[in-house]
Amino acid sequence: MAEAALRAVDDAASADEKTSAPLLEESGPVTVKLSKPVTVLDERKEELTFREPTAWDLVQVGNPFNAGWDTKGFISISCDHQVLVNMLCRLGGASDNAPLPQGTFGKQMRAIDLERCRRSVQHFFV
Repeated sequence: MAEAALRAVDDAASADEKTSAPLLEESGPVTVKLSKPVTVLDERKEELTFREPTAWDLVQVGNPFNAGWDTKGFISISCDHQVLVNMLCRLGGASDNAPLPQGTFGKQMRAIDLERCRRSVQHFFV
């Protein structure tokens, strides 16, 4: 009986693997057009480009998104905006040693542009 139950679990897992969406294998950088330009290191930017994160980025900064289930059984994704800004600074910089300044996402960026940035990188994490 226990073997039959294990076999059923294995069969269900195989079926899930066949029907679930494939993971993005190659995403590449994403570019976000801003509704209001920001100044980054004395340069006016009308768009920001973010590279795909590495495992080291996740170790150093953490995952800005948390997926779980809500009380009705639907998937729920929440965002820690402080972690998100740290990750965006890292992904938008010239290198790990030269990230975007956090002020880029501070007083000069509109909230709608931060949300555009969030949506543009979310697929990298969830």
